[in-house]
Amino acid sequence: MTLARQGKLLSPSDAWAAAGATGASETLWSISYRIGTAHDVSPDEICRFLESQFPKYAKTGVNHTTWDDIVRY
Repeated sequence: MTLARQGKLLSPSDAWAAAGATGASETLWSISYRIGTAHDVSPDEICRFLESQFPKYAKTGVNHTTWDDIVRY
């Protein structure tokens, strides 16, 4: 909620459009991934919950790419 109020929460489309220009902004997936990996819980479950709470910033059905996916290639 804090990030949304501060205007720092982006939809996935907005994040791609502003890539590199918004260092302090996050997407629901980036928040979910950070929390999930820090607490050893499923980032996908967290993201589904956050998407239900913040549908404006959701992109349901998207495959989330992580840094590990990118490094593999």
